[in-house]
Amino acid sequence: MRSSTINNELVSIIVPVYNAAEFLPKSISSLRNQTHDNIEIVIIDDCSQDDSLAICRDMARDDDRIVVLYNDTNLGQEATRNRGLESAQGHWIMFLDSDDEYDIYAIENLLDFIDSQEGEVEVVLAPYNAINGDEISKREASIQPAVFSQRVFAEYLLTNIPWDVISCVGAKLYNASFLKRENIRFNRYYQWNEDGAFILTCLASADAVAYANIPFYQYLIRQHGSVQSTYRENMYEMLCRTDELLLDFLRTFSSYSLCQKKLYYRKTLDTAFASLYNEIKLGTLTGYLQTVKQIRKSSRIDEWLSYTTSSKERIRILAIKYHLDIPLYIAWKMLLMIRLRFTTK
Repeated sequence: MRSSTINNELVSIIVPVYNAAEFLPKSISSLRNQTHDNIEIVIIDDCSQDDSLAICRDMARDDDRIVVLYNDTNLGQEATRNRGLESAQGHWIMFLDSDDEYDIYAIENLLDFIDSQEGEVEVVLAPYNAINGDEISKREASIQPAVFSQRVFAEYLLTNIPWDVISCVGAKLYNASFLKRENIRFNRYYQWNEDGAFILTCLASADAVAYANIPFYQYLIRQHGSVQSTYRENMYEMLCRTDELLLDFLRTFSSYSLCQKKLYYRKTLDTAFASLYNEIKLGTLTGYLQTVKQIRKSSRIDEWLSYTTSSKERIRILAIKYHLDIPLYIAWKMLLMIRLRFTTK
């Protein structure tokens, strides 16, 4: 057991904000109501066009734990979070997206968990709840709560710790000294999965990583205004960068078992299909054809065929392999139109 005063340490929560006026009162209230009250709420408004900044400043007048910063120009989420990191004064760092929420016991429970462990901890991962209307899905790892060495933890990646648990930047607690010492920041080079890249960079530098079975983060899935309904330029190229970072991590710090290899290729297939979906639903035929060419150049098609058990996926992969680009586009587009018709009735 520690003899430190960790339960009284300052925790900084960084909240990037852009056009989130609808969600901010509830989101920030989930921080203000924390049972651990020694917190600093660092809000950075990235040139919102709605009332977000005014709402944040009103809350700051009522609570001196809130610090409100404002970007003179729209910098994007990566640079906005980095500005929050530069401003934060806490011993521990956390992140909250402006339309998500914390459980009110989140910080108290996380600090209690760390206090119960031996030695220093640099990053704490936790499960989270994905909330879609009335449906709540707990995203969690199948490992026991504990502190792990870097290499032991790496063996669990993908096999026992799904990628969505790894890459959720908000469902974690970070040692501020560690982030500063290793100069870990968000990098726009990994746009569209900068969160996953940030976590992988942390894991590649950390000596001790913990998993706490504390699903404190409430990730609210919004259909309007969310990334799921917004076109992502150069999506496949950008996501592949994080995939390559993951592969490098697995090869460097784990045994890269056959199971991990299969799951890694599963992830790269998800990347390919998500990128095609992005172009078919929200992009152009030109963008779709360019993405298909990039996928073929990736030299992963044979591995995908070896590892997938889905007949629908095999048909799509074979269509890509044998240059049936237009028939695949038409079939996928029609399927999306049919789904849209039924979901809007």
